[in-house]
Amino acid sequence: MAILPKIEFKDYSKDVINESKNSNGKTFLIDFQKKKMLRSNGKLIKTDDERAVRMWIEKVLLTEKHKWDIYIEYGMTYKADLLGQRFPTPVLYSEFERQLIETMLKNKQIIDINILEIKLEKHTLKTKFEVTLKDFTRFEWEGYLW
Repeated sequence: MAILPKIEFKDYSKDVINESKNSNGKTFLIDFQKKKMLRSNGKLIKTDDERAVRMWIEKVLLTEKHKWDIYIEYGMTYKADLLGQRFPTPVLYSEFERQLIETMLKNKQIIDINILEIKLEKHTLKTKFEVTLKDFTRFEWEGYLW
């Protein structure tokens, strides 16, 4: 008989935690036209479906990369290309397409991007592309980027 009881300790450091998250965190709905977050009964509306991916795409396209230190790995630089040096239009299109595909595939839900249309109208890019998600649902995104 021992003075102290025998206690078996489990070494949790050797356990491998295999959590494969499919989401990109919480996403709340935003009305980009009115520049307000959407609410229901005073609470923000949370989503985690196709609308969350649409919101993520909208936020990434509207965020200017490298404008602030926090946006080093987030956003796109097409505004600098449009307003800065004058590039030939085909070069601008190909660079925007490369950057768009590269940025969109950072989202864990997106597995494929199919560019349907990129057209420069004055200083605005008319963009239309098809997004394929992990569950093989597809949707089109269309907008004007300035």
